[in-house]
Amino acid sequence: MRQKCTPTGPEPAMIHPTDCMMISGTPHRIRAAQAQAALAADPNIAACDFCWPDTELGLDVA
Repeated sequence: MRQKCTPTGPEPAMIHPTDCMMISGTPHRIRAAQAQAALAADPNIAACDFCWPDTELGLDVA
């Protein structure tokens, strides 16, 4: 999981699997169950549009 800070404030946190090529900076590692819960419950956390970790975690993305 990573969250970028910008001049206008922080961007939503982004969930990536460990092998995603789009990770920049130093990510904060979380367990799969924590990622599932965060993606399902928090609108300020998003799944990476490149690697689709929500699909890998078995979440319904339809």
